[in-house]
Amino acid sequence: MNSHLVGLLDRAIAWRGSRRYLKYLSHYREMQYWDRERLDAWRWDKCRALLEHAATNVPYWRKVLAEIDAQPADFTRTEHLRQLPPMTKAIINQHREALLSEQATGRITDKSTGGSTGHNIYFKIDADTHDWRRAAGRLTESWDDVVPGSRTLTLWGAAIDHAPSR
Repeated sequence: MNSHLVGLLDRAIAWRGSRRYLKYLSHYREMQYWDRERLDAWRWDKCRALLEHAATNVPYWRKVLAEIDAQPADFTRTEHLRQLPPMTKAIINQHREALLSEQATGRITDKSTGGSTGHNIYFKIDADTHDWRRAAGRLTESWDDVVPGSRTLTLWGAAIDHAPSR
């Protein structure tokens, strides 16, 4: 099937399914040309919004912020983020439900990955997150002239482990 037809089908399926990845792809295409100052300002605005959301809607992060006696407004520079404990696979697996936003709506999908360690991490993503990830993938593929319908080969960077995850 030619790539033009596959591209049209892809857009039709996205439109029919109310998916937003094409809108997000357009945003990413614009962002790739932003200067450093604009990109840093956007990134920090998103970080502050995420901190506010987490403090208000995510039980795990409400507890963490209370334990370190911090509010989202206390984080005014990236260095302040060092106050937060690092996330590990064990923490995410142990607190998976408490890491889910109380405002999460729509289709929530369970996912897992073992990465290169063979120890799975289990997490949840919503359709919007999936669309952002898909848009990012499409952008990076476009840098190599890969479009929907292109034949591709993916080489994975880890040995295939047929043993069950630990």
